[in-house]
Amino acid sequence: MNGDRLMYFQHTDISRVVFEGYVDDDEIMMCDNIVNAMEKTEIERADVRKLKRSMVN
Repeated sequence: MNGDRLMYFQHTDISRVVFEGYVDDDEIMMCDNIVNAMEKTEIERADVRKLKRSMVN
């Protein structure tokens, strides 16, 4: 990831964290906003394993 390119993942899709980079107040605020939005939305979370299987077929 370079510059303004960030990636966010669902905790259930992470098996191990090898390194967590610099975290500032903006990062904390963004994560809080994502959590709050997910609590209020009715959109289902994607299942990465199912998505991978569907891409192979």
